[in-house]
Amino acid sequence: LGNIGSVYQSLVNPKKAMEYFKLALVEFRTQNNLLGQARMLSNIGNLYDIEKNYAKALDYKINGMKIYLEIKDKQGLGRCFDNTAYTYYHIVIDSTWKDLPD
Repeated sequence: LGNIGSVYQSLVNPKKAMEYFKLALVEFRTQNNLLGQARMLSNIGNLYDIEKNYAKALDYKINGMKIYLEIKDKQGLGRCFDNTAYTYYHIVIDSTWKDLPD
């Protein structure tokens, strides 16, 4: 399911990608697959970035980071930190550009 979500994401169909990532997240929670959960939380957060819903993006990414820390996955944690920095960058850029005079 997560791979199907990734295909839709690469095809620039974020709604369909979100649908599959959330289905995969439920499945990974049922299986108690922490790595899968962390990956899907991060993927969902990245999709919320595309929608410019930065609060939700951060919520999902931070929850993913917590799991990466728990399972001691340094690579996953690093990617999640990088993606979270991207979110904070866009929060600053978007708010800065809105406040500039015409």
